[in-house]
Amino acid sequence: MLKYFKTLGSAKRYAGSNCKDEILFLLIDREAKEYGDDFYVVTSEAGINHLDQMNWDYRVIETWE
Repeated sequence: MLKYFKTLGSAKRYAGSNCKDEILFLLIDREAKEYGDDFYVVTSEAGINHLDQMNWDYRVIETWE
Protein backbone atom coordinates (compact mmCIF):
# COMPACT_ATOMS: atom_id res chain seq x y z
CA MET A 1 0.00 0.00 0.00
CA LEU A 2 1.29 3.41 -0.99
CA LYS A 3 -1.11 6.28 -0.39
CA TYR A 4 0.03 9.76 -1.51
CA PHE A 5 -1.03 13.11 -0.02
CA LYS A 6 -0.39 16.78 -0.81
CA THR A 7 -0.23 17.92 2.82
CA LEU A 8 1.48 16.58 5.90
CA GLY A 9 -1.68 17.07 7.97
CA SER A 10 -3.84 14.93 5.71
CA ALA A 11 -1.20 12.16 5.67
CA LYS A 12 -0.98 12.20 9.48
CA ARG A 13 -4.77 12.05 9.86
CA TYR A 14 -4.98 9.09 7.48
CA ALA A 15 -2.14 7.20 9.19
CA GLY A 16 -3.51 7.88 12.66
CA SER A 17 -6.95 6.55 11.82
CA ASN A 18 -5.77 3.50 9.82
CA CYS A 19 -2.93 2.04 11.90
CA LYS A 20 -5.07 -0.42 13.87
CA ASP A 21 -4.02 -3.62 12.07
CA GLU A 22 -0.44 -2.85 11.04
CA ILE A 23 2.48 -0.50 11.49
CA LEU A 24 2.28 2.47 9.11
CA PHE A 25 5.08 4.77 8.04
CA LEU A 26 4.87 8.39 6.91
CA LEU A 27 7.47 9.17 4.24
CA ILE A 28 8.58 11.98 2.01
CA ASP A 29 9.06 10.77 -1.56
CA ARG A 30 12.00 12.94 -2.60
CA GLU A 31 11.66 12.17 -6.31
CA ALA A 32 8.00 13.22 -6.40
CA LYS A 33 8.84 16.38 -4.46
CA GLU A 34 11.26 17.42 -7.22
CA TYR A 35 8.40 17.29 -9.75
CA GLY A 36 5.86 19.07 -7.54
CA ASP A 37 3.62 16.00 -7.18
CA ASP A 38 1.99 14.70 -4.00
CA PHE A 39 4.98 13.64 -1.95
CA TYR A 40 3.77 12.68 1.53
CA VAL A 41 3.31 8.92 1.54
CA VAL A 42 1.65 6.60 4.04
CA THR A 43 2.71 2.99 3.61
CA SER A 44 2.98 -0.35 5.38
CA GLU A 45 6.15 -2.38 5.94
CA ALA A 46 5.46 -4.22 2.67
CA GLY A 47 5.39 -0.84 0.92
CA ILE A 48 8.76 0.08 2.44
CA ASN A 49 10.20 -3.20 1.13
CA HIS A 50 8.79 -2.43 -2.32
CA LEU A 51 10.31 1.05 -2.33
CA ASP A 52 13.67 -0.40 -1.32
CA GLN A 53 13.52 -2.92 -4.16
CA MET A 54 12.69 -0.13 -6.61
CA ASN A 55 15.58 1.92 -5.18
CA TRP A 56 13.39 4.99 -4.49
CA ASP A 57 14.72 8.01 -2.64
CA TYR A 58 12.54 8.53 0.45
CA ARG A 59 12.83 9.56 4.10
CA VAL A 60 10.73 8.20 6.98
CA ILE A 61 9.19 11.02 9.05
CA GLU A 62 6.99 9.14 11.54
CA THR A 63 5.81 5.65 12.41
CA TRP A 64 2.40 4.57 13.80
CA GLU A 65 1.94 1.30 15.66
